[in-house]
Amino acid sequence: MNMPVSVLESRTEPIRILIVEDNPADALMLSQWMSQSSALNFEMRHAMRLSIGIEMLTKEKIDLILLDLVLPDCRGSECVTRMKKIAPHIPILIISEAEDEELAQKAIQLGAQDYLVKGHFDARGLARAAQYAIERHYILEQLKKAQEIEQYLVCYDALTGLVNRELLYDRMERAIPHARRNSEILAVLFVDLDNFKWVNNTAGYAAGDHILKEIARRLQSCTRSNDTVARLGADEFILFLNGISHEHAVVVVAEKILSALSQPVVLDTKEFLCTACIGISLFPRDGKTPETLIRRADVAMGRAKAQGKNSYCFFDSALDAEFFERKELTESLRQALDREEMILYYQPLIAADTGKVTGLEALLRWKHPRFGLISPEKFIPLAEETGLIKPLGEWVIRTACQQMVTLRKAGIEVDKLAINLSPKQFHDRELPSRVFQLVEETGLPGDRLMIEITESCAMEDVEYTIEALRTFREAGVRIAIDDFGTGYSCLNYLKRFPIDFLKVDRSFVHGIPEDSDDKSIASAIIFLAHNLSLKVTAEGVENRDQLSYLRSLRCDELQGYYFSRPVGFDSLPRILA
Repeated sequence: MNMPVSVLESRTEPIRILIVEDNPADALMLSQWMSQSSALNFEMRHAMRLSIGIEMLTKEKIDLILLDLVLPDCRGSECVTRMKKIAPHIPILIISEAEDEELAQKAIQLGAQDYLVKGHFDARGLARAAQYAIERHYILEQLKKAQEIEQYLVCYDALTGLVNRELLYDRMERAIPHARRNSEILAVLFVDLDNFKWVNNTAGYAAGDHILKEIARRLQSCTRSNDTVARLGADEFILFLNGISHEHAVVVVAEKILSALSQPVVLDTKEFLCTACIGISLFPRDGKTPETLIRRADVAMGRAKAQGKNSYCFFDSALDAEFFERKELTESLRQALDREEMILYYQPLIAADTGKVTGLEALLRWKHPRFGLISPEKFIPLAEETGLIKPLGEWVIRTACQQMVTLRKAGIEVDKLAINLSPKQFHDRELPSRVFQLVEETGLPGDRLMIEITESCAMEDVEYTIEALRTFREAGVRIAIDDFGTGYSCLNYLKRFPIDFLKVDRSFVHGIPEDSDDKSIASAIIFLAHNLSLKVTAEGVENRDQLSYLRSLRCDELQGYYFSRPVGFDSLPRILA
């Protein structure tokens, strides 16, 4: 299906844009940006209230609406609803103060073409988004008018032109009997992009759509004419390969995909890297129906994700057992707090020079009635996926603070309570205020609390990280970067992050003193931290040789089994005595 590259290129009359914005300065800036940053002829109109904008729509021909969602007479998604009711055929581009993923998705669902956050785009990005919104809206309008195109959309993805789920299932159901008769192998490759949500959050949905179309093109370039490339939704794709002679041929395709996607997508001189993980299932070995083959390829993709980004994994029967265990754990997790199955353990932090306890790290465990004690590495990802991380994280903070207050009342002072925050928990914009509220409710002084985030978590959104950490620091809360050296390199940002501690990951302590690489890495991290006036905690200390070496490097704190395994709350008075 051929689409016009730009529906605006041959237009001679001005493109009329209505700005519905109650802040005159913002409206003026948007108007100036639109006028300065594009070769197209834009003509601007301005309304300070939604009602005024609606009235103007009845009197003038408007090609695009730039709509704020906080207006004197309307707020939130209701602004989109009311505007679309009056002008269903005019594209809307949201320009909002609120960096709200849920609100953005709601606005798009209601018919907005894109959602831009003030302060996160420039003149060029605004002009591009405006042009894209008009063009995309025009194309969608044309699709609605033609019955042939409507039928096309029943079977194909509107954005990428790829086969959709319905047509994919139809082709698989037709291919399976043929493959069975001819003893052929069929392959399903479930492709899930890494970090695509980050692209949408930072670059906007228009950029995300552009990248998805480029990804679709690259996937198609990796297949033969008789294969099928489908988009299941968001950032998930399926490649269905017909007539495979042997398993190695599937490996070749998988590696070809990883190679194709490893090249960055260039958009407005910016590069976006969207690697992927691939799960693979084969007919007839792994399933005999489309549903089973896709589900098992999805399960294998999950294993590939766990192994690291930009990888592939074949399904095996052990993964199916993991799938059903994961499903059971997910269902059990929803009731775990109510059933009081969550418990906290604590591991002491030790001053390297004196050997005295300087604090405690709270460690969450799940005492499952069937699977026994489950570590957070296994259930925290499930909590993040299901949205349970918020109540679970709040329970940890409240319970740990309450237990420290109980110790204080018994005359046992703990100088520092360290609590780990998961990435999704940390990037919740309401987190700082909620933490302060919990600390106040429990009565624990704020300067006794230390939050820990991983290096990778800190790098997901650097500007937000700096803002959030600064908010915590101003309230007296101490901050540590956990597992330092294992994630994204953030050496350039360490000076900008308002932090107190770096924690050397246990993987760099384990080989000390025999492993020269581990010794060099530990030494470099400690030297770097001290030069930045940061303190260092070394994790995973298990023997005296490690203790001696880390002391020689003037490491500040130590933590590990050499001093104490994690213990329950009832054992703390003995350790802290």
